[in-house]
Amino acid sequence: METTKTNNKKAWNEYFTEFLMLFLAVTFGFFAENYREAGLERESMKENYIALLLDLEQDRKRIKIIFDSTTKYEYRFLELKYVLFQYHSGEIGWEQLKNKYMTIGTMPNYSTLFINNMTFKNMQSSGLVSGINDQELKSQLSYYYEVIFKRLEDNNHIFDNLGVEFNNKHRPNTNLYEAIMKNRNDSLLNSYPPEFSNNANYKKFIMELPETKARLTNGSLVFELNNYSSRYFSYHNILKDIEQQNLQLKQKIEKELENY
Repeated sequence: METTKTNNKKAWNEYFTEFLMLFLAVTFGFFAENYREAGLERESMKENYIALLLDLEQDRKRIKIIFDSTTKYEYRFLELKYVLFQYHSGEIGWEQLKNKYMTIGTMPNYSTLFINNMTFKNMQSSGLVSGINDQELKSQLSYYYEVIFKRLEDNNHIFDNLGVEFNNKHRPNTNLYEAIMKNRNDSLLNSYPPEFSNNANYKKFIMELPETKARLTNGSLVFELNNYSSRYFSYHNILKDIEQQNLQLKQKIEKELENY
């Protein structure tokens, strides 16, 4: 009887020891897996922050390219407005309007910005955005890649349409682009006489067309020019706001990266 009790006690001790070992193994395995996943998530978050900084840098570069290629021509809006004002006020006639128009040159174009939001979208789909502890950073990311992104898309569409409408339908385009890009198109132009293939001669040809006179002297051009220039400056104000938001977000992400 004593032997049986001793054996039972020994068996229970063995069972308890095995259970304890199994429990500890599962528990430690659970914590180890959680620790490993936390480490992977932390590394993934760091990589995405770095990717976001690169995306933001590209946005700023594109904004700078747009500003550099357009702002130097902004004064020509006023030049053309004043020439049209002079004509419709009776200060100058058609010949003077025609000659002045030919000297105005390049007008600011309707270059638009496209924001790359793929890194942010990937962070959303993988749940990393919800794991950001800094609520201000989370809010700034959402504002930049959702609110500003949508606003920019809408304004790109409006600005593109207005730019195409103004430059293709209302403002006479006098350039022979094959001549402007002559270094690339010598083989195309060589078979044509210089009175046609020379860009200055081609401008004169365009300016003598009745359709050119009809477009330049039509009062609707004044309104179309005002619409286009106001949209241009409005769009550039949006770009300046985006640039400011971009820099603020950059600083916030860089500060967050200091913890990694």
